[in-house]
Amino acid sequence: MKNAFKATFKKKDGSLRTMIFCNVEQLPIQIIDERIKGSSVTRKLVEGSRVVYDLEVRDFRVFNEKTVIGQVEEILLDDVFKDGYVF
Repeated sequence: MKNAFKATFKKKDGSLRTMIFCNVEQLPIQIIDERIKGSSVTRKLVEGSRVVYDLEVRDFRVFNEKTVIGQVEEILLDDVFKDGYVF
């Protein structure tokens, strides 16, 4: 894993939230194995949305790029670990 991302976005209730996250493809396989359980449910994401891993709450979230306020900032993963965000 190389970098994480930081973005502020508008939630469905209208409030703003800043999230530090990484793309699912960046996760170590053991995180995926531990957190994703088999399910026959298939979810369809709205256009512009993707599943990411929230490093603050340590769980998967749907990130809608259409609700971003400002820019998505790329941050060094080393800085994320220094701030205490771990898998």
